[in-house]
Amino acid sequence: MKLKSLFVFLMALSAIFCVSSYAAPMVDCSTLRTDNGAPRWLSAPYSRLVVNPTGWFGGAAPDEAAPRELSDSLSTGLGYSVGEYPVRLPTFWNWSVGSDTEKKSLVETGHTWFPHKIVVSAKTIEQPGEVETVTCLSDNSTVCQLLKVRSIESHTLFLRGYLARGEIIWNEEKQALTLKRDLFSVTVTFSRRVRWLGESKVNEELDTWYQQKIQAVGGIWSVAFDGVKPGAEIVVSARFRLAAECDESEVTPTIVSPSAAAFRKTVKDSEANWNRELQSVPHPTNFTLRLIDSKSVTPDRIRQMYYRAWAFLIGDILPPMPERGYLYPQFATGKSSLWAGGHAKAPESAQWESFFAMQLYALVDPECAWQAFEGMMSLVDEQGTFNGESLPSRHVQTAWVLYSLTGDKSRLKLVYPAMKRLLVWKASDPRWLYMNLTAEGTKDADFVVSALMDMQYMIRVCRALDMSQEVDYWNNQIRELADNYHRWFFPRPGGEAYLVYSEKDQENVPHGKSRTWCLQGITLPPGILWRSDRNTLLSLYRSEMNKDTPFLISYFSKYPHQQFLADGLSFYGFYDDASIIGETAMRDVARAGDFGEVYSEAECPKAEGVVPSVFGAANIIDFTLRHNGVAVSDGLPALINLPDTSGGVCGMRIFGKDLNVKCDSSAGVTVWGGALGRFEMPHGFSAAKSDALYCWKGRLNIGERVTLSQN
Repeated sequence: MKLKSLFVFLMALSAIFCVSSYAAPMVDCSTLRTDNGAPRWLSAPYSRLVVNPTGWFGGAAPDEAAPRELSDSLSTGLGYSVGEYPVRLPTFWNWSVGSDTEKKSLVETGHTWFPHKIVVSAKTIEQPGEVETVTCLSDNSTVCQLLKVRSIESHTLFLRGYLARGEIIWNEEKQALTLKRDLFSVTVTFSRRVRWLGESKVNEELDTWYQQKIQAVGGIWSVAFDGVKPGAEIVVSARFRLAAECDESEVTPTIVSPSAAAFRKTVKDSEANWNRELQSVPHPTNFTLRLIDSKSVTPDRIRQMYYRAWAFLIGDILPPMPERGYLYPQFATGKSSLWAGGHAKAPESAQWESFFAMQLYALVDPECAWQAFEGMMSLVDEQGTFNGESLPSRHVQTAWVLYSLTGDKSRLKLVYPAMKRLLVWKASDPRWLYMNLTAEGTKDADFVVSALMDMQYMIRVCRALDMSQEVDYWNNQIRELADNYHRWFFPRPGGEAYLVYSEKDQENVPHGKSRTWCLQGITLPPGILWRSDRNTLLSLYRSEMNKDTPFLISYFSKYPHQQFLADGLSFYGFYDDASIIGETAMRDVARAGDFGEVYSEAECPKAEGVVPSVFGAANIIDFTLRHNGVAVSDGLPALINLPDTSGGVCGMRIFGKDLNVKCDSSAGVTVWGGALGRFEMPHGFSAAKSDALYCWKGRLNIGERVTLSQN
């Protein structure tokens, strides 16, 4: 008995020592600095604006392309979410040097990205001349840019911009330019006096990103900065306002001319805001790959990409948009991509990506995540349909995560009817619904697996809400859909797995590269997934797994697919495989250097599809946290012990308080923080306390997963 007491005392002492020497690492904007090769886009939380959008999906033509004469010099494009679709404003402005009759291009020679600013250097080819620009959002409605002249020969700089539709209005007295559209206006101001050169009309045929021709119309405005000398600094500001915010009698609003001093303060304030945002996210401590070939990807590179992913999610939040009748924040599919295939009231929100963003951001700001979720549920109609691109179900999992992290049962109860209608609809017609690209009666395993998993989350929801009859209802729904899953996609027990079934033709549809998507069925539990079908999927996994293929498996880089496969392999005891999938995702997102919907299978993968996308960001966030012994996709955080797990996570926010984990496959797991009082101590753990420091210490077997549970 004395030996046991001594052991408990030593464990407690060890836990206290570990916790006292373990703190969240400092991270700030400088940590995320990325030089040439980094993305050029920039935004801020709750801003409608994007600097240099990638333009995957923009507003209606002719906003898709800029005139050729503006496309080859130092330029800045913008995107703005307003009205039916986000509007793309290519070559919003463009810098050049020379004379009124002969302008010389400024060619970019390098750029550096930070969460709060983009720095670009450029020079002229024909004559000596070097400049540097710094671009930031001074607030959620204003883009500012400072141009510093390093050297110049002509002494005249030109700023020109393109407006596809609307009015171009110059006010000489106020030295201000107003660009008016139906739904918004922009006021452009300058830090020094300019010479107005007027407006020229555009009417030419242009190529768009989607390989179609459009007839570009509109106008190009031009101003000149005369007498510019080396060392000069010029600030240009563009302030956006909704039409509803403007006085109809107002031609040019009240003008506040920008200055270099004010600009520097703006950049400094923005950096401070971003530093606070970055400190609020969960902080893993281990970024070292242990089980796979790193392909020269360093821990520092993965760490940087992990925090860049959080910066992307934070900046991806859109504000309420009353002009659409939508009063909730949105997590865009990829704000900078300008993707807008969702519901008409919230076109930037996808029925897949946006839910994952809510799940992760709930660890930082659960109130914002709840509001965004409630907004999307408000769009479900009485028949359960959700207009826009129909994608696999993850909304119930999201509700469970939000409820688990906040304990807000009243909110869960309010959204339950819409959640139920939507899940019933998705299960009744499990296929991709977008632009009539799939035939009626098509059954897609991707959609069926997701619906089955969401039905299991729905049972948890109903139990939390004491709705026993609804539990019975969902159990019946699971049995019916599970029977169809086997009938549709495993026509011969032990035979091949199929992805698509045609109800019309009563046969499976031959599959191409997307055959590997069947693999996510491994996530289904034994009560649903038959042993013969599981063996079929495991055999497919073994045949397709290739450590030289980016993301381990061909055509399998989407985050939801990776998540389900890793969860299933871990559940069925294939712990090494689950860890390898996670490490491969961490490595290959870092190698690509951007967040894609999918990734290419080139020697060095490239982000493709919708870019940037929540999927790429979620991939590296989720699997980096797992790499450090914490899983967050199942509600409350789960403590996991995969092979060679070590590290930990600091700064998770649960019930408004902090929660921290330190883990080591040999030394055990330590848990501490203000949220500890809300949980039951896991079986086999012991408590330790010193002054105000209270923690738990315990051990997990390899492969063991312990989800924290509320008192």
